[in-house]
Amino acid sequence: MARVFADDKKHDLAIECLEKALKIDPYYAAGWNNLGIEYSEIGNNENAIKCYKKSIQLNPDKAITWNNLRIEYYAVEDYERAEMCYKKAVELDLERGVNTKKKREYNDDKSYFI
Repeated sequence: MARVFADDKKHDLAIECLEKALKIDPYYAAGWNNLGIEYSEIGNNENAIKCYKKSIQLNPDKAITWNNLRIEYYAVEDYERAEMCYKKAVELDLERGVNTKKKREYNDDKSYFI
């Protein structure tokens, strides 16, 4: 149901659904990531960061969550943490053989980190 609300840009309702789901299963890493996305959509960077960190705590091998956390750190101008998250996301992608173009671009052009 949260997905339907999110797709309709009803982020407050999506947040409500995800929070209820996470009360039932607080170990659902993807739920924490999705909740972070919803908080990000309404500009609540602080809660988005908390959610992404919780998701990473539960499943540290998801590159997409590290990238989402990077975006939030960048939004709050914490560039050092943003870069660390970016590097972790690329490392995880490369370990899985995904998108090797990212590493090449990063090594060739540091401005890729945006």
